Amino acid sequence: MAADCRPAGETCMKADECCGRTCADRSESGVMTCWLLAGCRVDGETCATGDACCSGRCAAAPGGVMRCQALPGCRPALALCMEDKDCCAGRCAPSAEGPNRCARAGGCQPEQERCASNLACCSGVCDGGPENVGRCAKPPRAVADRCRVVGERCMKADECCAGASCRADAAGLMRCLPGGPGCAAAGYPCVVAAQCCGGFCLPDAAGGYTCRDTCAPTGAACSASEECCGGSCVGAVGATVCAAAGVVPADPLCVSAGDACSASPGACCAGTVCAQIAGGAHACAPAELP
Repeated sequence: MAADCRPAGETCMKADECCGRTCADRSESGVMTCWLLAGCRVDGETCATGDACCSGRCAAAPGGVMRCQALPGCRPALALCMEDKDCCAGRCAPSAEGPNRCARAGGCQPEQERCASNLACCSGVCDGGPENVGRCAKPPRAVADRCRVVGERCMKADECCAGASCRADAAGLMRCLPGGPGCAAAGYPCVVAAQCCGGFCLPDAAGGYTCRDTCAPTGAACSASEECCGGSCVGAVGATVCAAAGVVPADPLCVSAGDACSASPGACCAGTVCAQIAGGAHACAPAELP
């Protein structure tokens, strides 16, 4: 993330100044401020825990302020992006708020996408790695050395394991998809929608995926927005659900310098900390640089 981007709640003149690339006067006060994007906090936003961040990483930035940090390699779902190749799922698309963000793949998640369990990954392997953030890893070496499993991204036919071919899924992503006649009825296990007669492969209670005949209604589990009957697929990794368009995280925006705050980490805007003042109250004050 850009070390000097402004997190949500800080004043701005233009979108490029903001971590979320959104600068607006939404309170009609005449003051332009940076705003949070829906779903999760992008790199550079203030945070208290990694769960709030699209990347899953919340760490101290210069000045000691806790901010969301980028992961190495490709960018996970809902991170800001410029082109398809930036994203782990291979799709960079405009968001409801305007900025381009990485879109989730439907069904099982490809290598390097964030995950909460082995069953969520096409490879069947979810590894915490050095950042201690769950990301889909390669399958066991005996498979990884030979071919790419069903659901994984691909570029040419001979990359895929026997019985699968490299072609576009319903969202236009090039993935290894099963070939041949036949399909699975609702209720049967799956990893991609192409396996299902009903055209939907949705997350189930066990952490894997099950064929369904209909799209996911509001509040139901999902992997990607195209699986939802309306709105978009948002929420913490491993607990994404279909929600109405424009849903913004419930946690508050950062508090500006001089305003009252709680002592919880990440409450104050970047460059400030929650300090005790006269009478035992707390307010955001400029941080002391080391």
